Amino acid sequence: MGGMVAKRERPSVSMRTAEFTPRELPLLEHQPQQPHQPGPVPFTVNPTSRRIREALRRWFDEEL
Repeated sequence: MGGMVAKRERPSVSMRTAEFTPRELPLLEHQPQQPHQPGPVPFTVNPTSRRIREALRRWFDEEL
């Protein structure tokens, strides 16, 4: 039409005015590990990934 663009009004932003009062969370008591619970899983490396890693290390050493 006339080339003039009507400005659109921005929507109003409502804000909470209630004061924030932080609460303390209760700390959990440390429970000793029960004997029937399994311990941490041992870290094992996949043999294929180990071969790839070693091949990449050899290639990198040759390139230096």
